[in-house]
Amino acid sequence: MKKLRVIILPAVILSALVFLTFNLTAEQKGPCGPPPEIQACNDKSAGDKCSFKAIDGTTKTDVCKSVKTPKGEELSCGDMPKPPKGKK
Repeated sequence: MKKLRVIILPAVILSALVFLTFNLTAEQKGPCGPPPEIQACNDKSAGDKCSFKAIDGTTKTDVCKSVKTPKGEELSCGDMPKPPKGKK
């Protein structure tokens, strides 16, 4: 019984640490990474031309501009889409 505790306790602790590390990393990066509007302006400056492939498959072209996001001010290729409103 004592040997079993010696094996199980470290395994449980290690599993918890791996789980927490994975969840924290996923939160920082987001489930799919930054939106395409933000990715399109990586390594660009405000006013630079940009383009990205939208969810509907069309290519959108605009200029990079500063927008407020949950991460703070970021450059976006045009306006960021409004999040859908929940049903009441």
